[in-house]
Amino acid sequence: MNAKKIEQNKQYEIAIGKNTTVVRVVEIERRVNGSLVFQCENVKTGKPMVIADCERFRKEVKLEKKASNPIGNAAKKIIDALGIGPGSAKAKEQADAAPPESETKTDDAKPSRTRAPREDGTVSGIEAALIVLREAGEALNIKQIMEKINERGLAKLEGKTPGSTVSAAIQREISHKPETSRFEKAGKGLFRAK
Repeated sequence: MNAKKIEQNKQYEIAIGKNTTVVRVVEIERRVNGSLVFQCENVKTGKPMVIADCERFRKEVKLEKKASNPIGNAAKKIIDALGIGPGSAKAKEQADAAPPESETKTDDAKPSRTRAPREDGTVSGIEAALIVLREAGEALNIKQIMEKINERGLAKLEGKTPGSTVSAAIQREISHKPETSRFEKAGKGLFRAK
């Protein structure tokens, strides 16, 4: 992409190896030698990035308002049955039984981190693992979890080792957020839903 087309406070898709990500240009600096350096922020993670090569910029990403998000019936029913979705009967019961906002303590409240299914009815790998483990009611190893996810088509997991990716995501949640983690270790290579 031409350096003259890159503007401050706009979002762009950039190349990172074979992958891409979206960044927001925070500041454009001109170096002593005349080259441009772009101070950016990763839109997804919020981490700062410095990009010195304008060839990494692929295209501008314009923000669009999302239209209604049709959810696949199978995944929606599963999430509602487990009581983990925002529109589930369990969530409605809890909302009706909850005290008024003025009486609730925000520090103690555990926020729901479950994401809605995608348009094709699938969820992320870690959300699919949570669904499988909650339904199983017992500890499973990653091979068993992946078999159940694939049998039911809960997630579209691409790559050479999707099981390793899901396992790493579960372990990362357990180690980085021990109090709020939705998973727990139940032995060597075994995971259970809390």
